[in-house]
Amino acid sequence: MIKKFCMSLFVLVVCIAALGFVFASDEQRGIQFAPEAASNIAEDFGNYYAIIIGINNYEKWPKLKTAVNDAETLAKTLKEHYGFKDVTLISDKTQLRPTSSNILKSIRSKAVSLTEKDNLLIYYAGHGQVDEFGEGYWIPIEGKIKDVSTWIPHSLIKILLKTQRVKIKNLIMIVDSCYSGTLLGSRDDADTLGSSKEYNEDYYNKLKEKATRKSREVIASGGVELVVDAMPGGNHSLFAGYLISALQDNDRRYVDMATLFSTEVQQKIKDTGKQVSERQRIRTPADAGGLFVLTKLTAPDIPRAKRLDVKDELEKEKKKMLAQLADKKTKFEEERGKFQASQHQLTEDKNRLAMLAEQNKAEGERLRGLLKDKDSTVKSEVLVKAEPERIRIEEERKKIEAEVKKLKERELAQTELAARLQKEEEARKIREEAETQKLALIRKEIEQAEQKKKMVENEKKQLEAPLAKAKDAVDTYTDFEAIKDRFIMRNDGTIIDKVTKRMWLKDANYPMRGMNWENAMKYCESMNYVGHNDWRLPSREEWKALVGQSGLSKTFPMGHPFSNLVLHGNYWTSSVNHMGHTYNIYSVNVGNGSAESFNKMRTGYIWPVRYATEAEMVENK
Repeated sequence: MIKKFCMSLFVLVVCIAALGFVFASDEQRGIQFAPEAASNIAEDFGNYYAIIIGINNYEKWPKLKTAVNDAETLAKTLKEHYGFKDVTLISDKTQLRPTSSNILKSIRSKAVSLTEKDNLLIYYAGHGQVDEFGEGYWIPIEGKIKDVSTWIPHSLIKILLKTQRVKIKNLIMIVDSCYSGTLLGSRDDADTLGSSKEYNEDYYNKLKEKATRKSREVIASGGVELVVDAMPGGNHSLFAGYLISALQDNDRRYVDMATLFSTEVQQKIKDTGKQVSERQRIRTPADAGGLFVLTKLTAPDIPRAKRLDVKDELEKEKKKMLAQLADKKTKFEEERGKFQASQHQLTEDKNRLAMLAEQNKAEGERLRGLLKDKDSTVKSEVLVKAEPERIRIEEERKKIEAEVKKLKERELAQTELAARLQKEEEARKIREEAETQKLALIRKEIEQAEQKKKMVENEKKQLEAPLAKAKDAVDTYTDFEAIKDRFIMRNDGTIIDKVTKRMWLKDANYPMRGMNWENAMKYCESMNYVGHNDWRLPSREEWKALVGQSGLSKTFPMGHPFSNLVLHGNYWTSSVNHMGHTYNIYSVNVGNGSAESFNKMRTGYIWPVRYATEAEMVENK
């Protein structure tokens, strides 16, 4: 028993020492401990419902590639991450087909049945169109190409947003289709509460207040323009890809859709130069200035402002656990001392009883020898003399039995104590293992977040550095001979700018004709030249990096390698002029290096460009 207890105590001391070593070795790791949450109960912002519509396989219109996958992924994200109570999915894969009748019935049913405690999100991904009067439409699966009566007009959808008869608290409509911008009116203010990446108490308090007021909002994937259905190699549209990533990667417990869209979706889509997404609050008596607030159930219920500095929190938690372990160690040492003292006393008592037993045995043998004497007189005398001794021996026997009983009770108590100490040791090990796993998970999350941050920063630097370098270098030469090393003249009819890592067509007017901006975008996206299908219109920044501010006299001097340059015409860019009307696009005059606003319905020239790979930088075909 003593050996078993000592072995358990030895294991405890080894575990305490090992735990101290773990803390000492992790000190420089920067592990972030999560302090106690302010509350374990999520804010009650009401019930959440969604109607998600996605159409790929149209009966009359061209088939789409990603709309159904966009809808299914968004529906799954809202259910699993944000706890939506009811998500109605309508697509060409569901039993409820996306006909005009089914779509309108589903929306009308929710609008009539939901109350002032409910929130509704409506998402549409499919074809969109405008008529000759500027009215926008959703195209249901059975919609005919030239029959406007088979389409769903935006004006009908706006009634749902504006009428006060719909009692829903927060209603937001997200539309990923061509010409979705016709749902919007004049440009509204940003109406966000702050960055979705940095927590502050003021933002949190405003968020709770805004969530109690009614709101009517629209998010459109583009303006009065065509939008991208599928990115090269992707399974989502340009807009849906960024929206779903923002919802899944969000690590805030509470966030409003306006802030999430403006900080995580809008600017990223704008940077691609392919379309311009917008959000607007619908001005109507049904809107009371509220916001559509989401609660991410899979995010930690700990505001970032409540988290302490990583190193300080590590030291605090480490000291706390070491103090607890030291206290436990002291208690175990006290218990061990008591146990050892009891064991020592028990051993002494056993030895004393054994000695008394031997003495009694010897005395009994002596008396039995005397009783064997046949002389009755002697025997009587012996018995008389032996009576007091017999009484003394009997009393000693009773004392010995009482002592043995006490020793057995003490042994039982010591056994129970050892068993209790062993159970406490096992429970402590389980708690330590759980705490170690918790710390490992926190460390892993921090490392993943840091890696993701570094990857994003590196990608941004890789994209921006070549353009900045090209802007600095573009005005430093006077003739092509001085800068010819900047370009790689390939045998396949392309030229690579080594500074910006962009591949240009040698033929600066490959189609040999001008066209409006939308046709130019489609032309580049469908273009397959020298085995590449990722050609596109250059952005305004890419033009500046090539042309600079001095134009013909610098970038295209005598002897330059390009052909069919339209020196005094306007070349299209992919960049929208946000200061003007959404129909205005930036165009570049290569003759004088100027970039000006140009109506997208006018005729401009095309000079496609694409990113060059590292292999193409050294390879010459």
